[in-house]
Amino acid sequence: MCDPAGIVEFVYSDKSCVICNSSFDTSVCGGSSCKRVKAGLRGIEGLKQYSVLHCDEQLAKYLESGPEAIFYHSECYKSITNDRLLLQKRHSDTRLETVVPSKSLRSASAGFDWKEHCFLCAAPIITDTRYSAAKDSKSVRTLEIRNTILDACQNRQDSWSMQIWGRLEACIDLVAEEAVYHKQCYVNFITGRSIPKDNNVQIPKSVDEKKMAAFEALCAWMENSSELNSISELHEVMAELAGHDEDVYSEKHLQRLLLKKYEGEVVLTQVAGRANVVCFTNNASKV
Repeated sequence: MCDPAGIVEFVYSDKSCVICNSSFDTSVCGGSSCKRVKAGLRGIEGLKQYSVLHCDEQLAKYLESGPEAIFYHSECYKSITNDRLLLQKRHSDTRLETVVPSKSLRSASAGFDWKEHCFLCAAPIITDTRYSAAKDSKSVRTLEIRNTILDACQNRQDSWSMQIWGRLEACIDLVAEEAVYHKQCYVNFITGRSIPKDNNVQIPKSVDEKKMAAFEALCAWMENSSELNSISELHEVMAELAGHDEDVYSEKHLQRLLLKKYEGEVVLTQVAGRANVVCFTNNASKV
């Protein structure tokens, strides 16, 4: 849990870095490290995620308030989003041991299933015995495996271990969750090798991984945003998150996916003359 005791209240402004709260004046903090950067969509989402992971409640609340513009030092952003530094900080700061980014849990639970996805690489597990890949996965049978993986995370301190660490923080009992994993993923992770490029997972050709990744990024953005956006506006955001217009679904397909993913949780409405505005039902009364 985060301990608010001893925390100094900061006053955020466009004159200082939102991360370190120091001035952008190079004569004060010195050199290129004081370069002033305006946060884009990806920068804001990165700050939201890592402010929670770093237990920076003030910054997290400020970002949730939806400020018009956010500025930071380029070096400060690199530091706060550095997975290796975060893991080192977690090991030395007990406040961070149980920090779980609660705002991301809905998207995580919607896209990840302990029973159907490898908890190490997050790729789907093939269970159909007609495919040879069905023999390449196992179910978690002992509680010790979680500690084994967490120990490996401490030893590796890389991007892959950071992803797994965050996943395991949301699950104490892998056996009860009926978690599954790829045998090769386990071997590679424990022995310090990289994530397998081919887990023998035969994903149907109709599934475009890049488009789905862009859609999931959009869902995370929506869940951390207080804005009301139309399908057309969300499509533009998704394209920006993907970086390439050709790597995203069409507006019609995006609408179908949102209604399916958030069935019973979102509605399409008209706001101030704008049609097909997506609104979470828990915010509908505010419209």
